[in-house]
Amino acid sequence: MTTRTQRTQNESRPELLVKPGRTLLVKSKDESNVSSSAFDNLVGLLTKVVTKTGNAYFLNFDNIENSTRALLSLTDTYNVKYSYYRVFFTLSNMDNTFDFNSFKTKLSDFVEKKNGVVLYTKVYRKDTKNLNCGYITVDTIDTMNLLLNKEGGCKEFTIDNMTGTFYRFNNSKVNTKSNVNNS
Repeated sequence: MTTRTQRTQNESRPELLVKPGRTLLVKSKDESNVSSSAFDNLVGLLTKVVTKTGNAYFLNFDNIENSTRALLSLTDTYNVKYSYYRVFFTLSNMDNTFDFNSFKTKLSDFVEKKNGVVLYTKVYRKDTKNLNCGYITVDTIDTMNLLLNKEGGCKEFTIDNMTGTFYRFNNSKVNTKSNVNNS
């Protein structure tokens, strides 16, 4: 999915628009612990999970409208942002007639049937050649876990004549230099 941009009249560089999701990350502004009771009156709140440090919560909502309302109401008191989850995928049987927009729509429909929402889709390319892999960004950890689950999940999928497999996205960069011990 291509990123939507908005140009302001005073800037020549585009400003990226954030896509809303159903999960919020809420942190205290002063690094103190956040009280769980601060979220008791939020409409549509399904789960609240405290982080190990105790100064942040992941809040999962029933729909995007309720999470957006919560984001707006909590912004004055806390640092709040949408939380996203990336899932890497590989594809086989991708041919030269691959239509990205059609694939993106069908992959989003596939995830939506599993009660998930795809916010972004990226297929990796080198020059004009598809590399048979990419990633999607989903809005809840439950959707990510479902896509990665072998038993009863959707780890392997088929769209048209292409088969694919979902994997956990690795954000860390691989160190290409070998470690040499000087003795």
